[in-house]
Amino acid sequence: MKKTKVCIIGAGVSGMSAAWSLSRYPDKFDVTVYEKKSQAGGVATTEHVEVMPGVFCDINDGVQGGSSSYRNTILLHREVNFDPSPVHMRVSFGQNSHAWTNYLPSDTNGIEIQQLESEIGRFGRYLKLISWFEPIFIFIPIWLTVRLFCLSSCFTNAMLYPLTALFFGTGNQTKNVSSALIARIFFDPDLKLFDYNSKCFLSSQVDMFAFDKLSNIYQSLVDKCIHISHNQTKFYFNQTIKKVSLTNVYTNSNQFNNSFDVIIFACDAETILKINEKSTRYQQAILGNIRYYDDVTYTHIDLNYMNTYYTVHLDFDQYFIYTNINDSHQPLEMSFNLSNYQPHLIGLKREKYPNLNIFQTIFLNKFESKKWTIEKLDKNKIILERWWRQFAHVWQHFLFTVPLIRFIQEENSNILYAGAYTMFNTHEIACISGLAAAHELGATYPFEKDPLAVKQFDLYMNFVYGKYRNGKRTFVQRLTTCLLTVLLWFAVLIRKRL
Repeated sequence: MKKTKVCIIGAGVSGMSAAWSLSRYPDKFDVTVYEKKSQAGGVATTEHVEVMPGVFCDINDGVQGGSSSYRNTILLHREVNFDPSPVHMRVSFGQNSHAWTNYLPSDTNGIEIQQLESEIGRFGRYLKLISWFEPIFIFIPIWLTVRLFCLSSCFTNAMLYPLTALFFGTGNQTKNVSSALIARIFFDPDLKLFDYNSKCFLSSQVDMFAFDKLSNIYQSLVDKCIHISHNQTKFYFNQTIKKVSLTNVYTNSNQFNNSFDVIIFACDAETILKINEKSTRYQQAILGNIRYYDDVTYTHIDLNYMNTYYTVHLDFDQYFIYTNINDSHQPLEMSFNLSNYQPHLIGLKREKYPNLNIFQTIFLNKFESKKWTIEKLDKNKIILERWWRQFAHVWQHFLFTVPLIRFIQEENSNILYAGAYTMFNTHEIACISGLAAAHELGATYPFEKDPLAVKQFDLYMNFVYGKYRNGKRTFVQRLTTCLLTVLLWFAVLIRKRL
């Protein structure tokens, strides 16, 4: 039987999950993976750094962990004998009169936060209303919901926006996140992170997990792919794809490299539009709608900086969020104390270096860099600087990209798309997207014994492919696709005029 030659462009989470799933069938698929970086994992990296004079250790950079609901990610890591470490997330929000946490008694919160109790209760009722009318609120950004429900600036800037940024990593685009997503975080029985507390908003330490060393995990996945495919799956690192013409791939020197039966784009949307020789109007409208921003992460040991902008409990806090209560246009900034979060650093702090506190501070959207507090960081205490380009969860993404992705998934039977941008920016979605692309080619879904993993996979298939795992479409799914055709042409028209 003739094998299907599959090219996967990108060895990030989505590319690796697709490669692993396809490699389970060496008699069906001949898999080739191209990655522009020197290792697999994409933004999920591990760096070896000097954290104290003469003291070196590994830190995970870019991705830290996730919710216990990330079943597909957890199960994929277990395939290479890595289990994430459970943690109880402890977050410190704001400062002084606007300070609050999810783990200390509510009477320790700042005085102005304590005075918001009635508004917190009212917002809980609004969230239930939003969840009932999700098909409408999915297209309404949070800032508009705030106005519709007449929420105070103190509640909005001190509690709602920081919490949303925590959930989705949306930073300066937090205001534009779909309102329906917030309701899901509290009321979806499978995806919720916190129980809503009508008095203090959050009152629990949610069960999360921290990844093991990411470079080890994804190198092990590379090795696993090669092993289970009997050395047929091939990886090419430090290979930049210059052009894709139909299913022909041209690499670094712009020389023809190989021809394939199927291409899985497991890279960002900007790269797809750049390297695809002939982008269709659907691709331009749907992928071109995705907005990307340049962010930077500084790993440092500057405790003075942390105390200036956050309320710091050195032995407990894992995550910090800073907002300017008086200016909603001021960029939101976030930090981690890696020594209280990453398992290998927790052990190092507990056993050898009790004063070890390694922080990561994230500054979002380079276009707003004049508003950053980055100049307050002691340059002598910076361990690592890392720039990232990430897409934003703006409401337009959920109007013109997520519901319309299905059209380009089926536009060309030789091309599939995988990546977090197909829905929203989490490690879990990236993982599911790769498994889904492999599933479309005939690699059966591998985690059918896990009910929550299956439910999440089916939800993704419904949104991104408009069908179920078995390939069948219900009447509702067919009707939805027909109705979305109107939205598709509207998106094409808007893109053409721009």
